[in-house]
Amino acid sequence: MSTKPSKDEIIAWLQSPEYVSGIILLKRFKPLINPKTLRAVAVKLCYIANIPFREEFLTTPQSQKVQSQVQSQVQSQGQSQSQSQSQSQSQSQSTPPFIERIVKEHARLFQLRSQASLERENIGLANDPVSVKRRKVHSDTIAELSVKIEALYNAKEDYYNNAIIPDMIALGLEKKPDTPSPEKKTENQQRKKLIEAQQRDRDLLDNYETPNNPMPDGPKRRSIETRMKKRDEQLKSFK
Repeated sequence: MSTKPSKDEIIAWLQSPEYVSGIILLKRFKPLINPKTLRAVAVKLCYIANIPFREEFLTTPQSQKVQSQVQSQVQSQGQSQSQSQSQSQSQSQSTPPFIERIVKEHARLFQLRSQASLERENIGLANDPVSVKRRKVHSDTIAELSVKIEALYNAKEDYYNNAIIPDMIALGLEKKPDTPSPEKKTENQQRKKLIEAQQRDRDLLDNYETPNNPMPDGPKRRSIETRMKKRDEQLKSFK
């Protein structure tokens, strides 16, 4: 059973960051994760603990300095309301709408997973069939949410690190455009042909032989008007 490392554990690790111990912390949360550098480990652990990553965490791994940096970041988040709103507006202007949607969905799914994890823990370790079944339901939910959360996180990271525009359809944040059925395609083609034929006949009636010279009344005009009326009826059937 994976256990998310606490914020205190991550802060303690940041006091003396080391690759192997950092990997152990990460694998408690994501068993299959395998970042290649100490910096990547630190970035991901800070993300889990909701601590803004700073390069100083790696260059000055002294206990008091790390603790002071974390505390100063927390204090800066609680400054005056007007300053907070100004920062929020500035960030909103610089953040693409699709990234805002990804971040919002990530937070929502993360909350759902935390709730499912808590409900699974509340079941306890009883091995009766009902308890086992209930734990499995929550475990399956947690696994499914974890896959989605990981995909959202990777999409955001790919955008900021590699300028890759996320596939919002693959992430489940946009619907795939409907593909017309063969019957609908045929109907659209027929409708288009009728409209084009109507336009040609209308032009013929209004610009007979010379521009702005209506076709005179007679058998030819009445024949054209009759077929145009039939086309109108056909076009109404498509609506």
